Amino acid sequence: MIILRKPARALGPCIVMAVAAFLFLAPGAGAEVVDRIVAVVNNEVITLSDLNKLYEPVRAEVGKSGYPPEAEEKMLYSIREEILNKMVENKLSDQEIERLGITISNEQVDTAIEGMKSSQRITDDDLRGMLLADGITMEEYRKSIREQLLRSRLMNRQVSSGVVVTEEDVKEYYDSHAEEFGGKREVHLRQILRRVPEDASRTEKERIRKNVEEARKLLEKGHAFEEVERSHSDIPGRGDPGFFRVEQLAPELVSALPGMKPGDFSPVLENENGYLVFDLVEERETKPTPLEEVRGKIEQKLYNQVVDQKYEKWLSSMKESAYIKIIR
Repeated sequence: MIILRKPARALGPCIVMAVAAFLFLAPGAGAEVVDRIVAVVNNEVITLSDLNKLYEPVRAEVGKSGYPPEAEEKMLYSIREEILNKMVENKLSDQEIERLGITISNEQVDTAIEGMKSSQRITDDDLRGMLLADGITMEEYRKSIREQLLRSRLMNRQVSSGVVVTEEDVKEYYDSHAEEFGGKREVHLRQILRRVPEDASRTEKERIRKNVEEARKLLEKGHAFEEVERSHSDIPGRGDPGFFRVEQLAPELVSALPGMKPGDFSPVLENENGYLVFDLVEERETKPTPLEEVRGKIEQKLYNQVVDQKYEKWLSSMKESAYIKIIR
């Protein structure tokens, strides 16, 4: 499965497989062997060097993350497979683009780049500096932009056109997702917290827990929160952050809320920071978000869902009718 630096183009699947299995030139011909085929897509090939251009930067980043060797190996294998699969899909798209005669002019590439610079608020010098830092030439960047525009136009022609989101679709989604747009329960909590050092002994942890228990008893007796906070908390002056939505709270706080009424105190709780007790000062229900405020968001979400479904179906049909061979 070794090929030369410049493999032949437009070969039939059978010939490509033969090339993948043998040297182009007979032994002793003096040719430099530098690459091999990793996939055949119809009458085109994807080489190991093509794959490594995308895979190696990711592999280097994963290598810096400190994963155990076995976990890193599994992750890299999965990433490599995903990259290769995406390359096959892109190759199929590019072949369809060529078949349909879809083109993008230099002026359209210029417009896309100018639009990007405007949205990112960067100058041409800024862009060139960033490309240089990443080892990318302007020619390579323009080629990448052209490919994106071509594939976007293919998507619009083969998948996106004809997708319509109706008013009934939007209303149905809004009504069936009350948890997303409906009122939210918010609670106002105040807490007394004592941190536990990482190297604390069992005796030290018990002493800290009892200190928080004492703070709870003082609060129950009616002592002012600010007074107890000053004498028993590691975060005096910061124990009253105001209202939070229930889903934003830490799990240990949420688990203690059921059955509590404003004015009640939680039991002493343990979390990753230490021991704490909180009191429920107030709770309220926010108003639902009006449909008119989220109509555009819902329309876009539903549109994307339909497009994604149509794209997967279109891509599957393309793969079924194509000759694809992955060479391990």
